[in-house]
Amino acid sequence: MKVNLIKIGNSKGIRIPKFVVEQCGLQNPLELYVSKNKIVLESSSRPRAGWETLFMEQSQNKNYFKDFDLLINKFDKDWEWK
Repeated sequence: MKVNLIKIGNSKGIRIPKFVVEQCGLQNPLELYVSKNKIVLESSSRPRAGWETLFMEQSQNKNYFKDFDLLINKFDKDWEWK
C-alpha cells in the first residue's frame, strides 16, 4: 500500500486507513521509533514493556541475589524428587 506524506502544521504525517488500525489493534497512546531505517508504530500498552532491560540490569547487580537463600523455607529444605 502506498501512502503520501501530508503537511500537518510544521510536521509531516500519513493517514492510516481504519482497517489497518483495527487489524493491528492500535490504541492510544502509541510508541513510534526508528529501527534499521524503518518507522515502527505500535501500541504502548505492553504489560511487560521494559522487563528485558530490567532483568539485564539486575543480572549485572551482584548484590541483587545475595539474600536469595533467605527465601528458602523449611519445606524447601526437605523437598526431594521421587
